[in-house]
Amino acid sequence: KYNEPRCSLCGEEGLLTREHKVKASLLGFDRDKQHRHIGPIENFAAEFRVAQGPKSKFLKFKSKICEACNTSRTQSADRQFDIYVREVIELVESEKEIESPLKSPRLNPGTAERTDVHRYCAKILCCFLAEVGAPTPTRLSEFAIGRTDNNCVQLNMDTDPTYVQILKAIGPASIPTHGGLKFSGEKGTYFPGYCFSSFSLHSVRFTYSFWFTEEEKLDLLEKYPDYYKRLIEIAGDNQGARIE
Repeated sequence: KYNEPRCSLCGEEGLLTREHKVKASLLGFDRDKQHRHIGPIENFAAEFRVAQGPKSKFLKFKSKICEACNTSRTQSADRQFDIYVREVIELVESEKEIESPLKSPRLNPGTAERTDVHRYCAKILCCFLAEVGAPTPTRLSEFAIGRTDNNCVQLNMDTDPTYVQILKAIGPASIPTHGGLKFSGEKGTYFPGYCFSSFSLHSVRFTYSFWFTEEEKLDLLEKYPDYYKRLIEIAGDNQGARIE
């Protein structure tokens, strides 16, 4: 767990920057100058904010990462996730199967391109964890910044169930939303099982999750007992509550 002046991803000191919660390239500011609505998927109509441009504070995490982690170490992952999402949205607009990009040879499991798509999701999960003051598992942060290729993030895709509600709230548009950070506890005990978040564009929701190993759970209990207790309470009360 690193705090300023250290990068929340690598722990190094240096020039710190704020990462976008939703990729700036997918917000559409390059196409027109109209403002954008940004907010959590749940209760979007009540909690959305208006961003006037790609540098708006509402689009970025408060937690900070160093310039290297926001550029050279993760640039390839950013690019591949952007390409992947655009491919999916094109299929949605042409009413074709949205799972086909993940079935293409370019994104076969084990390829550098597929790994980079998951690596971007790992970076966003790390930023969400830092945002709420939670410790970040080394396995997750090392994967996010390319120090290991051992993919530890699951990625799923489905139709965003809140899309129709958002359309009613602000009208038709390719509205980017995020799912905040959620924790899910083990059945019966509510011990931390995994954390996850999501990103939605158009009618498609991309959900990415990280499952804690037994060693990571023990490490969390011994080194961060107060936060461990908080996660159990959250999972027990809400069985997967969004905390940010």
